[in-house]
Amino acid sequence: MGLKRIILPTDFSKNARNAIKYAIDVFKDQEAEYFLLNIYREPHATSSSLVSIVDILQKSSEESLVREEKKIRDLFPSMNLNMETVSAYGDTTLQINKLAQEKEVDYIIMGTKGASGLKEVILGSVTADVIQGVKVPLIAVPDRCAFTGFERIGFAADLKEIRSKENLNPMLDLAEAFGSTIEIITVQREVEQPSEEEAMVGYDIHEMLRGIQHKFVRRESNEVIKGIEGYMSETNPDLMVLIPRKTSLWDRLFKISVTKKVALHADTPLLILQD
Repeated sequence: MGLKRIILPTDFSKNARNAIKYAIDVFKDQEAEYFLLNIYREPHATSSSLVSIVDILQKSSEESLVREEKKIRDLFPSMNLNMETVSAYGDTTLQINKLAQEKEVDYIIMGTKGASGLKEVILGSVTADVIQGVKVPLIAVPDRCAFTGFERIGFAADLKEIRSKENLNPMLDLAEAFGSTIEIITVQREVEQPSEEEAMVGYDIHEMLRGIQHKFVRRESNEVIKGIEGYMSETNPDLMVLIPRKTSLWDRLFKISVTKKVALHADTPLLILQD
């Protein structure tokens, strides 16, 4: 796989630390460089006091990063982690994208807030904004989720055009590294059959996954989200892969499921790829 560069956003919470542990467990047998990132913003304040507040926040961020890095290294005493701390001021998504471009990162891995029930899962608003706005692949790790391998990866495919194999490379890299089986999930109405165009896209996906064990799984449902939820709750994949579209039903699904406070499953990490 070569060297992987990974941004680990943190607000110093247990949830964030769990996602960082998850990330290091995923890449512990590969060459990886981590960027432990804390982004701070000032509270609402008058302009006269703003400068001193930002200075205080910056110092607090930098000092907290030093402590957090030590805690993380203590979790992996036998590993010589290649980790750099970064303190940044401003908008979370903008700063993550800026760092991702500067460091040419491969993944962002961050935690989500856990809850019970499928349609009651609420992702933290910051995570939802980041998922919607980042320009590199992102793995969203549910609270208290531990890495146990990627034996089975679910890939939600709407059988629309896959623009290039490069879009799927982050998923393919993980599947190759862990000997995963990829299950390509399509959701269609009971009476619906794939069109000729969709069949061709399915064949293209099959070709892109050549050399990786994979199979197509058809779910019947009048609602895409219910079909995906049904697959996840019944089969419990180790990772669920989504490609949010800029248009189409999948854009609406993505907005509803993530940014509108409806997540697909409480316990499954999501890999969000770029369209």
